[in-house]
Amino acid sequence: RSFAAGDGFLPSEAAVCVLLKPLAEARRDGDRVHGVIRAVALNHGGSGAGYTSPNLGAQIALLQETLRRADAGSADIGWIESAANGAPLLDAVEFAALSHVFADAPRPLPVGSVKSWLGHAEAASGLVQLA
Repeated sequence: RSFAAGDGFLPSEAAVCVLLKPLAEARRDGDRVHGVIRAVALNHGGSGAGYTSPNLGAQIALLQETLRRADAGSADIGWIESAANGAPLLDAVEFAALSHVFADAPRPLPVGSVKSWLGHAEAASGLVQLA
């Protein structure tokens, strides 16, 4: 199922500051660790009909590459922060890719999107999702 209430693309603006520190240093300094970035992968969405029409195969490949780089499988994932922003076609393609890649997850995998609350924060959207 997709984000069924989505009915269009909502652009917004945001500013985000995220401070990152190597895990060994954070542990040494007694910092509270909120999360660990094990891998990063990106693509251009593949060829599609336009900005809000990504390519399903490219989305699947990106998710698989990210898991490979993180040396992780679906059992290691506890939450998906989706890029969904209310554009019905975009959200449906992303959700189909997630469903394909995480079909073997041993438990239900929560999927959310801060963009459904804030809109697509343009240049800051990735960091808004991380924060």
